[in-house]
This record gives sequence, C-alpha cells and structure tokens, in this order.
Amino acid sequence: MAQIASKFGADSDEYRAAEIITSTPSFPVSVPAGNMDFAGFRDYFCEMLQPIVLINGQPVGGNAAEAAQKFLDGTFGDCVVSFDDKPGGKLYDSLMINPTGKQIKLSSKGGVGAMASSVNLMRSVQELEAAGMTQFRKNYAEPIAVLEVIDKGNHDSGPLELAVGLGIISPDEIAQVMSLKSTAGDPNFDIDKTKLSKNLKQIYKDRSAENPSKIVPLNHLVSSIAYKVCNEINMNTNFSEAAADILNHSAFVQMYTEAKKSKDQFVIEGFNTVWPSKLFTQVTLEAQKSYSSTSSSGGKLVFNINKTPKEIQNVEKASTTDAPGSSQAGELVDYIPPESGLKASVGGIDRDKKLGTEKALGRKRQR
Repeated sequence: MAQIASKFGADSDEYRAAEIITSTPSFPVSVPAGNMDFAGFRDYFCEMLQPIVLINGQPVGGNAAEAAQKFLDGTFGDCVVSFDDKPGGKLYDSLMINPTGKQIKLSSKGGVGAMASSVNLMRSVQELEAAGMTQFRKNYAEPIAVLEVIDKGNHDSGPLELAVGLGIISPDEIAQVMSLKSTAGDPNFDIDKTKLSKNLKQIYKDRSAENPSKIVPLNHLVSSIAYKVCNEINMNTNFSEAAADILNHSAFVQMYTEAKKSKDQFVIEGFNTVWPSKLFTQVTLEAQKSYSSTSSSGGKLVFNINKTPKEIQNVEKASTTDAPGSSQAGELVDYIPPESGLKASVGGIDRDKKLGTEKALGRKRQR
C-alpha cells in the first residue's frame, strides 16, 4: 500500500480503491471510478492487489488455498511479494515467497493475458517433488531426463549428449565433433578431408547457411546436431505434452479479477483462482535462439510455451549469420552443479541409454 501511495498519491482514486478492496471482508464491493480507466484498472492495477488479497486471507474463488498448502506448507499469510518479472520472462506477474524461501508464481490477468516465451522448467520439476508429487518423474522420466541433460551441460555438451541418447550420434563421435575446435579460422577447411565419421560429415552437410564464408566448423556441426535433436524430441516424443503437464501442476496459480463497470463506479465482484493451471498446452524445445553456424552465444537450448511443434529446417539465413541473438537460454533451467560424467540419477540419461525407445517413438530407430 505504501508503494501505491508513493506512486499515485494517498488522495488518489487508485489509493482509495486499493484501501477499499484490500480491507473488505467480502465481495462484491464497489469503488469510485474517478478518473481511472476500467480496463487498465482491472487488468493491471488489480494485479498489484491480488497478492495482498491472498495474504490478507480475504475470500477468493477457486483452489489457491490448496496450492498454498502443497507448495508453501500452509497459507499465503506470511509471504512477501515480488513483482520483478525478469526471472520468469513475464510468465507471471508476481512471486509470493514465504519465510522458508518456498514460492508460488501468480499470473494475474483480468482479461486475456500475454503468454511467456520461456519458463523455468527444471524449477517446476523440483517444486513438484518438494511438494511430494513424485509421480511426474515416474510418468515423465525421459522428458525430465532431457531437462537434466540441458541443465547440467553447456552450449556444446547439452545437444551432443542428447544426440547420443537419441541415436543421432555415437558416444565416440562427441570427441570427433569437438576436434573441430582447432579448425576455426582455417580458410581451406574441407569437411571431407577431416577424420570425422561418415555420419558426422553427413550431419555437417545437412545444415546450410546462406553465407558459407562465415561458417565456423565447430559451431556449424553443433548447430546442425542441435536442430536435429530438437526436431526429434518435438516431433517424435511426448516431451511437449509432458512439459506442459508439469508446468500446469507446478507452483503456478492463475488469478482473475472479476469486475464490471457501472456509471461512476467499478464493481469488483470477486477474485477467482485456478490450480492446476490450464494455461499450458504445449512446450517446444528450440535451437534457433542459441545456435549459429558462425558464432556461439554460449546459451543453451530454449523452451517456447504454447507453440505448436513443427519440423524446423536446418538452415541459417544470411541475416542471422553475423551472430546469434542475445539468449537467456542458460537461465531457463535452474543451475545444478554438474556431477562427474553425465550419468543422470534415476530415470535420467547415461551414455548407454537411448532416449527415444522404439516403443515410445512408434517406429524403428533412424540414424
């Protein structure tokens, strides 16, 4: 409330409305419209009030209380609120954190809200497990193993390890790929004159760039592999549906302001909450933002929300070959200190395990 008073003034229409809404024992309640715009009041101003309503224990519809019991071990009453949208890429509007550090993300949209392009998926898995919902790791062992490999790996190792698990390359071919690091800047580089396997040479040729003179061999091959990995995972596994289900059941609560406009008043009929969320329908794994044939962003594979999976051409346009765009890919999954080797924990990936089984893929494995 102090922030509202500081921004709008203690005698403003906004502050008066905030006082009325956050102190009422029941809804509906009316506030003077004054000079406020209704859509802006409902969709933006009230998003600042919704966490306060939860903290105050005021009546709301839906099952936010169930989410608080699972993820906060109690209620919202002792939470503090952060409106910093950087950690979630604008996926949520406020973050509610209790004294022990447990948190719930709140998406506060009165109408149709904008969707985020990326989200912290690994954090969601950890939230579910901490809340005792371990069935997701059991049901989605392979999709979670994909997340763990990306999380523990770096720009190069992530897609290479996944490619091994998918049968795109062999474990021995990883070292061959990385041997191309010594060829950077060689104007006479010819993939056919290297000691790389026939498979890797073909993967190298499968990717094209409109400006071949700027190609860096290692970046080009890793990018080609990354694109193949994403296409295989998006098109031939259940990763998309599994990731969406994980997000919907994680510590993410939708909250809506139910309001209407009368002649000179705004009537707040109440607030409704939804958990598990229904926002997420599909999640795709993508390489375009982090992988370039000409330069390395250092970023990891990224995740896009509610984007229909489709086959992405293994091509780099001339307009993008100067450098890949700035990517926050490495921040999309919580950092977990890497273990020795890449043998993941139970349900994870190791170098001997194929990620997409023939049974899961519904077809024979391809190379």
